[in-house]
Amino acid sequence: MFAGLLILFAQVRPPAFEVASIKEREFRPGLVGVEFQPGGRIIANQSPIQLLIMAAYRILPAQLQFEPNLPKDVLQAFYDIEAKPEANVIPPGALSPDNKQKLESMLQALLVDRFKLRMHTEKKELPVYALLADKGGIKLPKAPVRDCDATPSPCRWLSIGARGIDGDSVTLRSLADQLSGFVGQQTFLDQTGIEDRFDIHLPGFLRYAQTPGALVDGVPADLNAPSLAAILKDVGLRLESRRQLMDVYVVDHVEKPSSN
Repeated sequence: MFAGLLILFAQVRPPAFEVASIKEREFRPGLVGVEFQPGGRIIANQSPIQLLIMAAYRILPAQLQFEPNLPKDVLQAFYDIEAKPEANVIPPGALSPDNKQKLESMLQALLVDRFKLRMHTEKKELPVYALLADKGGIKLPKAPVRDCDATPSPCRWLSIGARGIDGDSVTLRSLADQLSGFVGQQTFLDQTGIEDRFDIHLPGFLRYAQTPGALVDGVPADLNAPSLAAILKDVGLRLESRRQLMDVYVVDHVEKPSSN
């Protein structure tokens, strides 16, 4: 196992947020997630520290671990965050890949400053599912032209899981990311090589469906429920189990955020 220190600050200080409000809140059913908006504003809705770290470092759930004895009240809390960059840091309009990466670096710095986040990385071989296209090609409708830069964006995921897999103008890479977030410690990687946007509307599935003895939220899994693999096969996609060497981010220290 190779361990290396994670460099949290570059020699040149990254651009900072002009205003960053962090509020702890009680969780209620509804919108959850971190959104990087056109123009550089970051909005997080009832997001735990785990989700904030994954968004800032663009990593999957299986790539994030916590040292024992970290404060449970921090790990179990939910936060609303609204952060606005300094003037002229991010140009108006759609985020380019470079500007998205700049915002991620700014969010990393915010977590270090306000949550006193400290981490290190380790190389580990992790089990993954590769999302692949069948030889006959995929059978998903390509999305019509939409203004994905609008706020709120029409290009988004609506639901994923037991209620269905529903998204408008979404990519297969984002499908893999969504599956990784829902299924839990299983990691899905898009290896189709397809960058088009699709309208995806598929039946729902249950975690661990058709896995004898598996429990879903403490209840035995419904062995008659459709599996994710079967649903994807119907639209020309398949899953292949592999192992891949990946960076794992280990949290050494984190605190309740400092006041606004």
